[in-house]
Amino acid sequence: MFDFHWTYDGKEIEDSKEKSSVTIKTLAKPASVLVYFKTTNTKLNASVQNKQGGTLKCTNEDGSESLKNFPVYIASGAKFNFTATPNTGWHFKQWILAKRGANSYPSGTPHDNGSNTLSVEVGVQDIDLAAVFERDSYTLTLEGELTASYQTVDPNDTSKTLTKPLKSGESVTGDTKITVAPKAGYPAATGETYQVNGKAVEAGKLNADGSYTFPITENTKVSLKTDRAAFAITTPEWHDHCNRRRRSCGRSVQDSRRQQG
Repeated sequence: MFDFHWTYDGKEIEDSKEKSSVTIKTLAKPASVLVYFKTTNTKLNASVQNKQGGTLKCTNEDGSESLKNFPVYIASGAKFNFTATPNTGWHFKQWILAKRGANSYPSGTPHDNGSNTLSVEVGVQDIDLAAVFERDSYTLTLEGELTASYQTVDPNDTSKTLTKPLKSGESVTGDTKITVAPKAGYPAATGETYQVNGKAVEAGKLNADGSYTFPITENTKVSLKTDRAAFAITTPEWHDHCNRRRRSCGRSVQDSRRQQG
């Protein structure tokens, strides 16, 4: 942005700062009207979105570390390189560059270690730069007669949650809380407990209904030895005298019909 003012015959015109036009009263002699411009510093802000998932570093064009605390006010024409580096379990998603409230999404330059560098030249418009990181996703593998589910926000009503099933081999965002349980009719075998990546789950960590809930932070395999539930089947008893009575009743009905005919 620019700071400017007007002068008349070498003197600053009162209340003329940053006005696109001025009205003056001329004198009976030659005079000059001039406008003076002065470049003002531009606001530059840079941050990690939600302050999670990685770090952001600013360097000069020569690679030396430069700005550390934001926002800052920089003269137009300055150039900086911003490098976003993800933490373990995260990956870089995108840059968000805002000028005058309008967002753009420059791609930057990706690196083998997962980081990304974006070059920014300061102009006359304030800049707000955000580095966005996203949590890695992990695969759940189920062995045995097990089901899995997790809670997610209802997209139609953010005040509510939905329970979504998760099949073996599917992936879900890291830190999501997964609940595993035996399928109906397949209770845990006597003395058996869940095995998570080969480690037994302590009985005290199970839910009251025998399920188990945990945050997924890596590719995870859950197994449980189960038994097939046994069900008792009861059938009514038929006695010979009942059968004989029914046969006789049957004959009586048939005889009655023949008599009516």
